[in-house]
Amino acid sequence: MRSSKQAKDDENFWRTQLDRLPKPAELPIKISPQLISRISFNRESVRIGHDDYSEIVRLADKLKVSPESFVLGLFSEVIRTWSRHQELSLIIAEHGRRAHFDDVQNVVGNFLQPVPLPVRDMKDHRLCDRIGRLHKDLLESRLHGACSTIGIIREVGQRNSPDRGTSTPVVFNNLLDPHFRSRAAGVNLTWDGTTPVYTSSRTPQVWLEAQIVREADEIWMHWNYVDGLFPDGMVQAMAEAFSRLLQNCISDSTIWARLRGVVNLPTQDLEERVRANDTGSEPPSVFLHDMVLAAATRFPSKVAVRSSYSSLTFGELEDQAISLSHELLRRCRIKPNDIVAVSMYPGPELLVSIMSILIAGGAYVAIDPALPSQRRTSLITRCAAKAILTKTEINPDSDLPESCFRINIDDCKSDVSSVDRPMTAVGHDDLAYVIFTSGSTGEPKGVMVSHRNAANTIIDINNKFEVSSDDTVLSIAPPGFDLSVYDYFGVLGAGGCVVFPAAETISDPKSWVDAVVTNNVTIWNSVPAPMKLVADEYSNELRTCHLRLILMSGDWIPVNLPGAIKSALPSARVISLGGATEGSIWSIFYEIDETDPAWSSIPYGKPLANQRFHVLNEWLDPSPKGVTGELYIGGAGVAQGYWADAERTAERFINHPHTGERLYKTGDLGRYIFDGNIEILGREDNQVKINGYRVELGEIEACILSCTGIRHAVIDAPAHPETKRRHIVAYLVFDDNTGEPETLTAHIRSNVRDILPSYMVPSHYVTLPSIPLTQNGKIDRKALPSPFSREVAENSAPANAANATEQLLLEMWREQLNRADLGVSEGFFDAGGDSLHAVGLLSAVRQRFKVTTEGEQSMIEALFMNADIVAFAKIVEQFDRMGGGDE
Repeated sequence: MRSSKQAKDDENFWRTQLDRLPKPAELPIKISPQLISRISFNRESVRIGHDDYSEIVRLADKLKVSPESFVLGLFSEVIRTWSRHQELSLIIAEHGRRAHFDDVQNVVGNFLQPVPLPVRDMKDHRLCDRIGRLHKDLLESRLHGACSTIGIIREVGQRNSPDRGTSTPVVFNNLLDPHFRSRAAGVNLTWDGTTPVYTSSRTPQVWLEAQIVREADEIWMHWNYVDGLFPDGMVQAMAEAFSRLLQNCISDSTIWARLRGVVNLPTQDLEERVRANDTGSEPPSVFLHDMVLAAATRFPSKVAVRSSYSSLTFGELEDQAISLSHELLRRCRIKPNDIVAVSMYPGPELLVSIMSILIAGGAYVAIDPALPSQRRTSLITRCAAKAILTKTEINPDSDLPESCFRINIDDCKSDVSSVDRPMTAVGHDDLAYVIFTSGSTGEPKGVMVSHRNAANTIIDINNKFEVSSDDTVLSIAPPGFDLSVYDYFGVLGAGGCVVFPAAETISDPKSWVDAVVTNNVTIWNSVPAPMKLVADEYSNELRTCHLRLILMSGDWIPVNLPGAIKSALPSARVISLGGATEGSIWSIFYEIDETDPAWSSIPYGKPLANQRFHVLNEWLDPSPKGVTGELYIGGAGVAQGYWADAERTAERFINHPHTGERLYKTGDLGRYIFDGNIEILGREDNQVKINGYRVELGEIEACILSCTGIRHAVIDAPAHPETKRRHIVAYLVFDDNTGEPETLTAHIRSNVRDILPSYMVPSHYVTLPSIPLTQNGKIDRKALPSPFSREVAENSAPANAANATEQLLLEMWREQLNRADLGVSEGFFDAGGDSLHAVGLLSAVRQRFKVTTEGEQSMIEALFMNADIVAFAKIVEQFDRMGGGDE
């Protein structure tokens, strides 16, 4: 039996350590492991020659580490470069037969003991220090090998977090002598794509294994990986990066003092993003209001702005704005960077007010008149507004500061025919506007944007999409939302016309369509939800209109929406725009010609003129293609910061430690995909893990939207209030007259099961009459009903066993795992299974089903790939039918 005291002491050690063990490496994959029916391995290899191996031994001795730790340290640097997080865990494959059992030396088998090894962050430490720490951690791990760590890893992982993965899928396997002290003869270090001899430990649940082996008097580092799991060429790129890093360590002594950036990315990756970010031209030196005034000089009699109740020509807009600017200067003595609030409903007077503020040399902040009076006053006070421009029908703001004048523009009618434009000292880098956005602390953040910032974006959009005086935009974005900035200054600045819907119908899709048709609107600029409402409900009307340019931004674009738009407007250009308010409206674009059925989301695209986008890891190093990192915006659009909030400004607006470039830290995750394009993945705090798997909610949504009868679908993953486990929930809006919701839901559920891996199948389907939207037109996820409430649960369709096989297997799993609450979507290991449970389960399956030998092998592989009941049932049914006639 086991030597009890040492085993118990080591078990206690691991329980303490594994509670703080970093998560496994999160490497990019192109397919869910559950979708790989038969596991096979592929290989890339690095050959280490005699001279280079001698250098490894010499350098390791200089660093006071073993040669094994030296190579392991370089391997960990490559793994962390391709991983989402810089702190991660590896598994070290330990070999040997510890005397835990009597007569152990007479037992035949592979006595491989997986030992967890933390790869710590240490971003502010030198490379030599990181390798030294890894060496110490490796020695400590080996001192505590008298117990099996497999069950402890699983138990502690489940205890720490219901969403935490329970395996570390990257293994380092030293098949040389235990201390890696041997010498070898050979040739120089090169990367080699051949596979001279195939060996693999085939460790269960391992995706990638690095083996150090001796073959034919040469030393090789083999990179064994699950075939078809990783993006094409990725493991080859990692092996090449390891080879280059090792050569650099041998030839460049300065590398040991580097804090970061020691791993060189593939040349093609770097060249693609350099080309994508090569957007430089001279940033424009122009004021926003001057763009409109220049149009007024060219088109004084042309209608500039139109609403349901009035209109203004460019000449009238100019005259009234200049007149009001004098009133502002007379009463408030506006200076550059002073804030003036404007609170009124969209219409011609709003544009007159905003223009007057800028002409007077100030900056505007738009405050929604529908806000409670106390909230409006709070914002006015916070931005130290010198005045508020409003109208008679807007309720007075309570407790306005004495320094803030309330100016009712209805009382400012005067003869404007002879008023000259005032002279001001405003500069191009002075503020044009402040927009308040929601903050994580609950306090809104006031984003400060200069004239140069915003003009750079606006002029590029006009140039790219040939916006001219022939264009008209329907402006449905609220004035406090930065899409409105483009409507007001981009379209007007080109000599075009801005059309405002009536305030009472601002949220009515029918009124939008009527306004588009009546006013010959050519440009649509909104978040995606309003456009989807129009495309779904009024496609026939769209076919008769003149829309030529569809701009969508600010939220996820459903992958089927561009196709719906193109079917009604085949000649229209459909553009995805993105970025942040802190990047001055937009910073990135992608023109959508055709959508790929395999897409889970519309590509984010490439940067606009004079702007740059970066995908960086936690150390601010560039992430390789396909690797998730955080998105950073650079260039001429980066705002000045947050109003009166130096702390948050310093947190989000940074200077890159290597390049010195000023960057805005968006908080969004993304990755490079193809040809320098970026894919956005959502915010870090919204990332979802289900049973240890990272789930792309957009992929589920795209799958459901491909089903017939669906008008809208929103996928969310709320945590259960009691168990804290996340559940995937599909909120559905059906087309009218397409059948009973129960029948449609069953059809959708069946389709989803056939297409997606089981861990991505929603556990709840909730039918809604419509999707709730925020005031800005974005999906209001906070307003989605909880699937766990009794009322919703009674009317939703939970995804339990779908057929007799799943039900029978569910009962078997529950009995073997002693889990009465087990559902069909939990993975075998996530549900608490281990090797002994697998033996019992397979025995029970053999007794009930006629399964071929090939089927048994597939079932074993499925269990060790953490399959759930849905995936397992498909294998049983497949091979039960094949073997059903054997007896």
